[in-house]
Amino acid sequence: MLGDQSGALWRAIKDDRHLLELSALPFNLRAQCELFRELGEVVRDRARLMGGIFWLRLRNQARTAPLKVSGLIGDEDLLALSGDRWKQKLTELPEEGCLVPWLDDRAQGLQRLGRQVSVSKRELLKDLPAHDPSCKPADWLKAVGALQLIDEGSGDPTALRRFSHQLWQEFFAARGLRDLPTCAPERLPDLRPPALVPLDEVLAKLGVQEPLPGPDPSHWEEPVKLAVQLVRDPLAWVLALEPVNLALAGRAAVACQEKAEALHGAAVFDGLRQALLTRSRDPAVDVRLRIEAGLALGELGDPRFEERTGPHGRYLWPKQ
Repeated sequence: MLGDQSGALWRAIKDDRHLLELSALPFNLRAQCELFRELGEVVRDRARLMGGIFWLRLRNQARTAPLKVSGLIGDEDLLALSGDRWKQKLTELPEEGCLVPWLDDRAQGLQRLGRQVSVSKRELLKDLPAHDPSCKPADWLKAVGALQLIDEGSGDPTALRRFSHQLWQEFFAARGLRDLPTCAPERLPDLRPPALVPLDEVLAKLGVQEPLPGPDPSHWEEPVKLAVQLVRDPLAWVLALEPVNLALAGRAAVACQEKAEALHGAAVFDGLRQALLTRSRDPAVDVRLRIEAGLALGELGDPRFEERTGPHGRYLWPKQ
């Protein structure tokens, strides 16, 4: 896939824990390879990775019959596809035309039902938001099928439809949610964590050497972590999450930490760090929630430690 560039990509990611984790999924690794070939550099977050692959598929299919239908994509975005301008706006997907807005709407609706949800063709195309009259649901379905985003059902009208990969559903659901904390917080889905199974029941089923499983995450976990990467300022997202799902607020803050600190300073998440630290040390809190809080705090930056550099590299040292 990359030929001579494969060595350059490996050198760029091999010593970066974040990039190695990002590229661990086969889908992400393939996307990273395809984009490295086009951009000549690695993509550092999932939102840019997914957006970049969408633009790449759109460019490759733009001249095919399903994508040439009027009303799907605006003229300005078609011009961006004809050159390299799309490479400068990986997360800024086409807003004109019905192609992307309807993907955002359908993904958000399916995500509210759960992960990897399948629905009938009729249900998928039902009540699509009003758009340009030239946008036809049948044309839209053929276009997203050509882009390999939603399965067309092989021509069978009774076949159930779903996103071709859960990552696509999460990405477009994130786009549909991204502005809600500031524009319409009342429309946010239920972001609370699932109820915990009683600890005694969990312990009774554990084998001698089995680790204690952590709390189940919300099925909105991945869309939320993508949404904070899609918006210009993610602070509103983290503030909205903190009172309803503290651990997810911590993980979302990690996903957008570099951007938030550039906008608001290194202390922007100090209050969140203290809340996570307090939960991790509270004996009245379920031990699973305490461990979860401690893990999120470790990723975000535990205020009890400072980073130092020694002969073997970077390490953490307790503050005096």
